[in-house]
Amino acid sequence: MGSSVQTSTLLKYRASTVVPQRIKDMTEAILKKDFNKFAEITMQESNQLHAICLDTYPPIRSGGCSEICICY
Repeated sequence: MGSSVQTSTLLKYRASTVVPQRIKDMTEAILKKDFNKFAEITMQESNQLHAICLDTYPPIRSGGCSEICICY
């Protein structure tokens, strides 16, 4: 993730803008035992992690994928 810190503008944006609210939302979901909200935030965070990997230069590709697949 060192290269992401250096090159990903998305990571910088998330750290300053998105993450503080996500932490509050996740804490609330846990305290309320709201699994649906917990799962939703978890998936959003997972998606953002993969987006950061692709925003990094050179891109970090996970799972050995050499291309991006779009599923409908």
